[in-house]
Amino acid sequence: MLSSDIADDAWAAYLRGDRGIFTRRAVSLLEAGEAKAIQQIFERDDAFRANVSRYIHDFEGILRQVLSTRDGNALGVTLLSSDLGKLYVALAQGIERLRS
Repeated sequence: MLSSDIADDAWAAYLRGDRGIFTRRAVSLLEAGEAKAIQQIFERDDAFRANVSRYIHDFEGILRQVLSTRDGNALGVTLLSSDLGKLYVALAQGIERLRS
């Protein structure tokens, strides 16, 4: 899952606010079955839900801070294309947070 390559222009579009870029361009880190499994665990496991929610919240906070800097877009692309960023996108896709 974390080895998926995503073009820099897709990350840049995401940073510009295009939260549906991953769906429309079929840039997905998860297969449908994997996303469904994450969603099911998220719905039934309180500890998993709390950890995923905290991770997504914290990652988005870091991303907002990075984007507020002068070179924020370039740094944001780097952050999102890292393993931490890919985990964020995979979890967010799994719980359908990135739907437009």
